[in-house]
Amino acid sequence: MNRLGAFGPIVFEVSEERILTFDHMRAGRRGRYSTLNVADHEQLLHYEGKELSRLDFSIQLHHRFCDPMAEIDRMYEMVEAHEAYPMIVGGRVLGEFVLEEVGDNWRRVADNGVLMMVECDLRLWEYK
Repeated sequence: MNRLGAFGPIVFEVSEERILTFDHMRAGRRGRYSTLNVADHEQLLHYEGKELSRLDFSIQLHHRFCDPMAEIDRMYEMVEAHEAYPMIVGGRVLGEFVLEEVGDNWRRVADNGVLMMVECDLRLWEYK
């Protein structure tokens, strides 16, 4: 088994039985600024602090390697539970985050209505 990282109960791993990895992770830092108006002068830029970070990434869930519907249900429960978890990638802790949003795009559904493959877009928000 190759463990790539984790976000709370979601473990990113590759093994013979299970594959759950992420793709297209977008992360960044952003400062928060405001302008100060000074009589008879140009505006001044004022640094107010760091904005909370967000992480956006996609995961694909395939029936050969997991139960896609069960994974979606678990992620929906995480959104509703609004609990913070560390986001860990390659042993590096990126910070504490909550799962703010899950969007799922059903790619394949079997003749009996069973979900075979889904792509999920996740948005995490830093929790302080």
